[in-house]
Amino acid sequence: IYFVHQSRDKLVESYRSRLKAEPVSKESSIVSIGLEGTNKKKDIVFLSRLIDVFVNNNLERKNKEAERTINFIGDQLSGISDCLSITEDRLQKFRSRNRVMDISAQGQLIIDQAMSLENERARLVIEKNYYEYLANYLSKDAAGELPISPATIGLTDPGLTRLVLELADLQAQYFSKSLGDKNPMQSQIAQQLHNIRNALNETLKGVRHANDLEMRENSKQIRSVNARASALPRTERELLGIQREAKLNDMLYSFLLQKNAEAQIQKASNTPDNEVIDYPKSGDKPVVPKPALTYLIALLAGLGLPLLVIIIFQALDNSIKNEDDLKKITDLPVAGRIPHSKNRVQKAVLDEPFSPLAESFRTLRAKIQFFTQGIKSPVILITSSMPEEGKSFTALNLASVYSMMGRKTLLVGFDLRRPVSFSDVKIADEKGISTWYLDGDIEIIEQSSHLDILPTGPKPPNPSELIASPNTKALLNSLREKYDYIILDSAPIGTVTDSIALALLADATIILVRYGKTIAPLLAHTLSDIEANGIKGVSLLLNDIQYGKISNRYYGTYRYDNKYFNENKKTRKIPDSWFQKIKTLKIPKRATAKTGQ
Repeated sequence: IYFVHQSRDKLVESYRSRLKAEPVSKESSIVSIGLEGTNKKKDIVFLSRLIDVFVNNNLERKNKEAERTINFIGDQLSGISDCLSITEDRLQKFRSRNRVMDISAQGQLIIDQAMSLENERARLVIEKNYYEYLANYLSKDAAGELPISPATIGLTDPGLTRLVLELADLQAQYFSKSLGDKNPMQSQIAQQLHNIRNALNETLKGVRHANDLEMRENSKQIRSVNARASALPRTERELLGIQREAKLNDMLYSFLLQKNAEAQIQKASNTPDNEVIDYPKSGDKPVVPKPALTYLIALLAGLGLPLLVIIIFQALDNSIKNEDDLKKITDLPVAGRIPHSKNRVQKAVLDEPFSPLAESFRTLRAKIQFFTQGIKSPVILITSSMPEEGKSFTALNLASVYSMMGRKTLLVGFDLRRPVSFSDVKIADEKGISTWYLDGDIEIIEQSSHLDILPTGPKPPNPSELIASPNTKALLNSLREKYDYIILDSAPIGTVTDSIALALLADATIILVRYGKTIAPLLAHTLSDIEANGIKGVSLLLNDIQYGKISNRYYGTYRYDNKYFNENKKTRKIPDSWFQKIKTLKIPKRATAKTGQ
């Protein structure tokens, strides 16, 4: 169980954001109210209470208006009631004292005229009292309290009635809190209220002035009637005055009682302006989530998002993916295509000499023989535009296919920056090219009767200067005399300058292009540098080709049997007796620079 403490404003805003109120149709007066949430019972209770409060608020506003009317009439009745009691008592005492019960015909005529004028005066007094109430109301600016309509107390001025009703309606809208403080409609209603109040004040000045004129005229007529009454006998004249005052108070009291009864009846008969047609209830099925829509969104997302990711990756991927990408960069010939191999060893050709991978290296060997035709003991440089494109793997297996042809082959590890140990062929690399440069000590490892390996040795401090020295050319010339083919495994030519010096001494330069790895702009920059340096005999080798992922490529295989490998089907490996014999070659001493370095 956990509790969430919320402020009143946040709680109101949470319900307001989920509440939806809209008309059933454009011309309908019926409003549909809905609330979306996760707790059905709680939301039903909230909607029911909201509707009750809304309806009761409307009825309460009507009742308050009726109560103010009743209170206003009651204040008038309290004064008239006292006057009526006093005059009736005076009339009774006067008749008893003077033993007179009625007046003459002339006196009755005068009293009738006086009663009519007094009734008119009473009406004018009530109007004057209402005008004073309305003036006080406008001056106090009572927030949220609606003014009493003049029609409810018998006033019939149409202009004043219309303005009071408009003022009440606008005040009800302004103080109902249905509009936020920042809502532009709120400021518009405030401006309309200001205009209505000004108009009402001007109208009120006019009707109060008219009321004063009528009261002065009424007083003048009453004085005229009183003058006529003064000609009557003294007793009749006094009786006439008392009786007239009593009838006036009686009629005024009866009038106010009638208005009070009407107001009481109006209050008792008040009903809300709105009616609840159907109380809240929840649906049988949840509104959200909709299973069909959810499955559709999931399907679109499942197909669209991966497709979008693929498109983005393809747009951002600037690697070489097929030969069409390669043709956009260069017209150099392709010496061969090395397929993807699941075998994770370096000496793949020696382990499986009759695999498709071994056949691809034989094809590469044939192409290189075409490039190096007429050259004795050619030096073949294996390089690339960037690291991890398979240079050492290619160099070892290319040397292997040359050695399997019965040619004396030497594999030289010339990557002095990142020495390769050729761990799969289990050779020691304590001595090699770097030690020969430094102290003249070198060991060549014989892997078979035809394949030798000259390892890199320890990493030297200045690889570029060592390779660019005249000793490198002397070494290669000496090795040409002892081997039929020399394969150089070098550093990336597009990253460091070491391989440029070797490429100038080599008879053929093979640049590896690994699908999905080689970056097209870097390869283009590398080939541009190669052309600028005047390097000849350059060709490309496509590595790690996955034929199933490349369009417009077809791959076929063929099989043939060999007696030796039929007898050794389980291993299909060249015997270990072919490998690992260390020997020392007599290589000319290193040339010494004149500086003594």
